[in-house]
Amino acid sequence: MSKQASSKVITGTVQNSKNGNVYEHAMMITDAMMETIIQVQNINDDSNAPMQLLIECLALDGVGEVFKLDMHFPFLDIEDHRQMLENFTHGSLWKMKGMFAIGHADEQTTITLVSPDYHSLATEDIPNVKAAFKINGKFHKYRA
Repeated sequence: MSKQASSKVITGTVQNSKNGNVYEHAMMITDAMMETIIQVQNINDDSNAPMQLLIECLALDGVGEVFKLDMHFPFLDIEDHRQMLENFTHGSLWKMKGMFAIGHADEQTTITLVSPDYHSLATEDIPNVKAAFKINGKFHKYRA
């Protein structure tokens, strides 16, 4: 038996911080999820927004292809923020699962996991995951 998907629509306007243009936008929250393995590339710990983190990653799709992925963790308390800075070090590998958003700005497409659940990889999986990033990352310019 399949479960009926739920969704909520929020409408409003969004202002582009670079050019000031205002756009009408309808945000629809759905049950759409993404599960992947990531390798941390950069952590943006913005002192102007201390209770959130934006983490730039490389990720593996379902067949091991490498692509760029951002993770956004809004609304962190102080202890979660500190723990994430300790966990998400450059090059670290994690299993991630969460709601995803695809954005389009400046002719670039971005994929972002929003507040995903994360877990460490099994020790025996790490060599294969590192090999997939190394081998497949050489030949692709991180699609997205």
